[in-house]
Amino acid sequence: MVLEDTGVWQDDIIKMKNAILYYCEIDSALVDYLYACYLDSNVLVEEFLGIADEVYSYFENALNTMAASRTSFG
Repeated sequence: MVLEDTGVWQDDIIKMKNAILYYCEIDSALVDYLYACYLDSNVLVEEFLGIADEVYSYFENALNTMAASRTSFG
């Protein structure tokens, strides 16, 4: 994820989490659960990746919606 104001790649997991919540229409509990799984070393990789895929699909839809709105005005 790239910071909107600087164009620099974001590697702060809290800022990434907050950006997902801000820019996507997504259940915040799902994002919070993904974050908790990220921090918990006892969570199975498969479980983490499954939740990450679900969150990514919301994020991808938000990006596609933004892209479509830009091209509809051109």
